Amino acid sequence: MDDAAVTLVILGAVIVLFVWNRLPVGVVAILTMLALWVTGVLAVDQVVAGFGDPVVVFIATLFVVSEGVDSTGVTTWLGQVIVARAGASRGRLVLAIGVLCAVLTALITLNGSVAALLPLVVVLAMRIGEPPSQMLMPLAFAGSCGALIMLTGSPVNVIVSEAAQKAGEPPFPFFSFALVGIPLLAGTLAISVLFGPRLLPSRRPTHPTADLGRYAETLEQYYSLTDGFFLLRLRELSPLVGQPTADADLSAYPGVRLVGTQDPDRQPLGDRSLAVDDVLVVSGPRPEVSRMTIDLCSPWRWTGRPTRVHCSPVRPAPSRSSCRRARRWSARRCFRG
Repeated sequence: MDDAAVTLVILGAVIVLFVWNRLPVGVVAILTMLALWVTGVLAVDQVVAGFGDPVVVFIATLFVVSEGVDSTGVTTWLGQVIVARAGASRGRLVLAIGVLCAVLTALITLNGSVAALLPLVVVLAMRIGEPPSQMLMPLAFAGSCGALIMLTGSPVNVIVSEAAQKAGEPPFPFFSFALVGIPLLAGTLAISVLFGPRLLPSRRPTHPTADLGRYAETLEQYYSLTDGFFLLRLRELSPLVGQPTADADLSAYPGVRLVGTQDPDRQPLGDRSLAVDDVLVVSGPRPEVSRMTIDLCSPWRWTGRPTRVHCSPVRPAPSRSSCRRARRWSARRCFRG
């Protein structure tokens, strides 16, 4: 059997192992290398040459940079900034997220950018009432186009540039792929915005979770909710009633942050002012949350996960001074719904 036939047999075995999916990809790669050496297709120096190839090392560093950018929260911060400026319009959000995903893909490859933005896009889709599929597919399309903007956008770009250099041609300039990538990205985003509602699938979860409880771990990871996740239902005497959400000042309670707001039906409030029975979602240290609870005369209780807390309405809401005196027994007036 000649080398070509042996190589095809080994390739078929590799495909079977990949489909079987019981062995790690690295193990399959090493077994393939050993199989090519044992059968005599490659010599020892050819088998191990890849470990010192500059292209392989460069691609490995791209994955390291991708993980570092994601772990430090840079991608999430950029997503929050763009979303804050784009508002709740589907078209603007698709454009903003698509451009952000394309730029991140050009810098840290497709896998890192999409993985970092995926939780944010799912939560945004639910917030504006759109099916997640209407937002996730444009995200994937834009990321694929972003791989054709810079040389670092895809390992394939680096490999092709290295092959051209070995063939005697000069290496590709860093932005040479942008000649195709930028027009492709513009056309993809235009189609997603104009025709997306009709062309993209409209799929919703069969049993959606209204309080995003299934995404508690994601929120905890990307928004640093390490000290608890609290929900507050506003009562009549709360000083926050009547204030716009953007004007809710929690600066007097260090570490306490407003994560979101919901109406009594658990839908996003949008731009309207806070009203009785609206729900505030905050995170922060328990001592500061407890102090804020007393000051605002609001029923709070730490649960460790998103859980609404109700208070018994059998008596009028106490005054601020009586709230301070009730610090020791206030928890007994609450019961979990």
